[in-house]
This record gives sequence, structure tokens and C-alpha cells, in this order.
Amino acid sequence: MAKSVILNFDQGDFQQGFNLKIQIYEESDNSLLADKTGKFHPAENIPKLYDQWSLNHQKLDSSRRDISVPEKGKSFNTESICEQCNESASQFINAVKNWLELSEWPEFNKFKQELHVKLNQQEAIRVLIKTDNFYLQRLPWHEWNLFADIYTHAEIALCPTESEKPSVEEQAGKSVVKILAILGNSEGIDIGKDTQYLRSLKGADVEFKKEPQYSEISDSLWQQKWDILFFAGHSSSQFEKGKIFINRTESLTIEQLKCGLRKAIKNGLQLAIFNSCDGLKLAEDLVAELHIPQVIVMREPVPDQVAQDFLKFFLEAFVGGDSLYLAVRHARERLRETGWDKKYPGASWLPVIYQNRTMTPPTWKDLTGPEKNYKVINFKMVIYILLITILPITLITLKTENPPDVPAEKPENPSVIQAASAPKSSVELTGTGENENPPTDSSNIPEILQNELENTPPQAVLDAVREKLPADEQKGTNTDLHKEIESELASSDN
Repeated sequence: MAKSVILNFDQGDFQQGFNLKIQIYEESDNSLLADKTGKFHPAENIPKLYDQWSLNHQKLDSSRRDISVPEKGKSFNTESICEQCNESASQFINAVKNWLELSEWPEFNKFKQELHVKLNQQEAIRVLIKTDNFYLQRLPWHEWNLFADIYTHAEIALCPTESEKPSVEEQAGKSVVKILAILGNSEGIDIGKDTQYLRSLKGADVEFKKEPQYSEISDSLWQQKWDILFFAGHSSSQFEKGKIFINRTESLTIEQLKCGLRKAIKNGLQLAIFNSCDGLKLAEDLVAELHIPQVIVMREPVPDQVAQDFLKFFLEAFVGGDSLYLAVRHARERLRETGWDKKYPGASWLPVIYQNRTMTPPTWKDLTGPEKNYKVINFKMVIYILLITILPITLITLKTENPPDVPAEKPENPSVIQAASAPKSSVELTGTGENENPPTDSSNIPEILQNELENTPPQAVLDAVREKLPADEQKGTNTDLHKEIESELASSDN
């Protein structure tokens, strides 16, 4: 069974330390399994080390998905900057690990032992960091040994201090995942790969809006129902509100789209993916204010190729059956193993989930709607049943309406007609004159009917069968069945 672990940093800072409340929940019924409180000691060097790494990281490449990109073609990717970035990344992550492992909380080791009792290493675990602190939100929590190497089915997400369940209308059955893909300002970057990966998705209906106007996005949110909102292009959280740059001249905040987004969430929008730079404020506004279930963003300016590979790896895992959380974890691990952390130290730290605590993340299968229970029909058996039930009456009708061109005193095989039309109870089938036949065994009726059908046009048989069907079936409720029967009869005739 899946579990949720919530780390609630409700008060404090890196200068004074943090008060912490840790809770473990069973996800199936939201029952509380453990509840502990404690304190994390101060670590004044962590914010400074983060700032230094972040500054060096942004200098590595001009092809980033933030709007503050330098002149096209200009690059800071010198050997000196790479060394500085690698050194600052090492110092930052070591300080974070030490802070997590060497907490002054006396009960912390006991609590970790309790984790081993309450949590199964093979079960899915969602770890939610509940905080509004700027630096806590930017820590690479997934590097914590407890969840990096021990609980390998765990993934860590951020969530606001307060979450509210959105109002969602009941959704009708569907068979595809509806995706609204906004391809915004792409100056200096290549979002063609994003488009390619989305187009290749099986079981998805993707509508692309390339450098759209504000009104086009609003109309799409209001007029259609979506499961996923996707954005690729330039974005930034360097302002009071997060912004996406939808074309060369316009940018939008979540506030400006809040009515359309609220409508989309009510209509079933489950996930927003911003494959662009510095998206934490976008995520905060969507979850805290509009209560969207979950958002995936990059918490820093992201190199273009890193963004492309993350989307590719994430979609492969998610559509392939991984949960949303495991898909993000596996995509991040593949970024590291592909070598992006060597070229851009800390690149695999960038993707993060921002979660509405009240909602359970969907799987890809959930987004396609409930599985339909189709009955497997043996159409040859259906035709056989029709032959021994409906066609006896049908043959009588055909013989009556189109009598054979033979003398009346010598009807063609009269025993067949009597056998077909009479009840199966004790009925004696007799002929007349010198062609009298013995009683016909009912077990031979299908064979006899087959002989009769050889002289009956297939279309006439099919029309007669349709006339004998119930009225609701004649109106088309079983159209597919009719087509299959017609196909089988046609093939038999050939």
C-alpha cells in the first residue's frame, strides 16, 4: 500500500533553525500512522552556498528557457566556470546532506527507526515538503540518503502550507488524454523536440497553440476539457508573480488566466507541466490559489537540452505505467546517468512536483478514463444460433413469398419445411405420395438448413433475419453486430 510522509516546516529559518512536524499517512484511507515533532538545527551557510551554485549554474549556457537570455550564440561555458560550478555544487549538496543527517533533534534517529517499521522499501512513497521558505523549496531533497538509497520507490515533492480540494464536475467516459500544449516564445531555444515527443504519445489528443494570443489560450480553457496543460518556452519567477512568455511581445501571469484555469480545473484539468525556467511561482499560484491537483516545474533556469531530455524521459516512464512521482524520479535519474550533471552540475536537481495535498496524483491510465468492459463475441456462434432459431421461420416466409417454379403436387423436400416450422415436441414429419420421407431428427436441422441456404440469395436471408430482430435492434442499437453478421454471411457465400 502507498504511503505519504509529510515534513511540515511551520516556523523558523536557517539562522534560528526550524520547527518540524513529521506525519505518515496510509494513502488508501488517509489514516495517520505516525506523528512526531522536533527541531532542525540552524545552518547559516546553506543559503549562501545555494546562491553561489545558482549563480554559477546560470552562467554555464546561454541556451536557457528563461527570458533573461544573453545575446544569441553567446556562451559562458568556459572551463573555469565549469570548475567553479562543480565546486559550488559539491559544497552545497554536502552542506545539505550534513544538515539532514546531523540534526540536533534527539528523537530523530528513533523516528528514522520508526520509518523503517512503518514503510516498506518496495512500496510507493510520496514525501511532501510543506513550506513557504524560499531556500527550503530549492533544496535538492531527493539527495537525502534516506529516500535516495533506502526507499527507492519514494519521490519528494513540495506543497503549500494550506491546501484546498478543488471543485470538480463528474467526468464522462473517455478514451484519450486531452492535452493543451502552449508553445510560447522560443527565441534562442529549440522547442521542436517538445512538440515531437508530444505528437508521438499514444492514447493522447494534443492541441498545439504556437505563440498564441492571450485570447486563444483563454478560449481553449473555457471551451474544451483538458487533462494536462503543457507549456514550453521562456518563463520566469524573478517578478512578484511567475510569468510565461506566450509570444514575442506578450507575457501572462496565472492571475490573468485564473478564470479560464479555474474553469479548466473544474472540468477535470489534473496536471500542468511547465517545461521552462524558474517555474516555482507559477506552481505556487496554481496550487495555492486555484487548487490544481499537481504541477511539474523547473525550480531554476534550465538548459534547453536538459528540458528536452527530461520531458522525453518523463513521458516514457509515465505513459509506460510509472506513477507520476516515480516517473519524475526515473526521469531525473536518467538525466544524471545521461551525463547532464557533468556538463551542468546540479541539472538533475531542477525538476520538481508541486502538489495539492488533498489530491492523489493520477496515473496515465487514470487520465484515459475507466477501462471499458468489452464482451468478446464469437460471431460464428451467433450466426449458428440465428440459423437454428430465426431461419426456420425465415425459410417458411421465403418459400411462401417466392414459391419454387415446380409442380404443386411435387413440393421440394416438404419435410424440411415441416421440420423447420413445427415445434420440437413430438411432431411426426411426413411427406406425400411416392416421395415420402421418414421423420427428420432435429439434430440434423442445421445441416438441412445449410442445404436450403445454397439455393437462397444471401441478401434475401440477411434481410429476412433483420425483419425478425426486435425493433430496437432494427433501429441500429446493434449496428456493429449486424455488420459482423453480414460480413460472415458474405464470406460464407463467397
